[in-house]
Amino acid sequence: EPQGEGRQQRAHEHFLRAARLADKLSQAAIAEQYWQGQGVDADRVLGYIWMDLAAERGVPALIALREAYWQGLTADERTRVPALGATLYVVYGDAAAQPRVAQEQRREKYQIVGSRVGWDSNVDVCVGARKDAYSGCVTAKPAEAVRGKP
Repeated sequence: EPQGEGRQQRAHEHFLRAARLADKLSQAAIAEQYWQGQGVDADRVLGYIWMDLAAERGVPALIALREAYWQGLTADERTRVPALGATLYVVYGDAAAQPRVAQEQRREKYQIVGSRVGWDSNVDVCVGARKDAYSGCVTAKPAEAVRGKP
């Protein structure tokens, strides 16, 4: 086993779990693993598809990587993309993954106080933002916040 191969395989497993919850940087990391054959068998078609998933929200750096990956595919590899991509989008695309995120947030909010009675109304869970003690969730873009009951 090449040095670090086991670590790369474990990293791949962790990235897959995060990718199921719509984490775009994890999806980009999976793309790179497939493209380079790190921790998984090299598969440039899967690398491209994962980078396409990562670029789904229009992040310029991820779009640039996706386009570079596309240019690196052969004509034969490009023909495999639509069918294989559709199967991955059903599981990892935002349309499927974001409802899982919401479900996880609902489940976790009841674990905050460690009881079955619910959660503390003074707790805000900020997703994609930092928490400000005075004004709640703060970010340059609108953030999703799960708020406690008043």
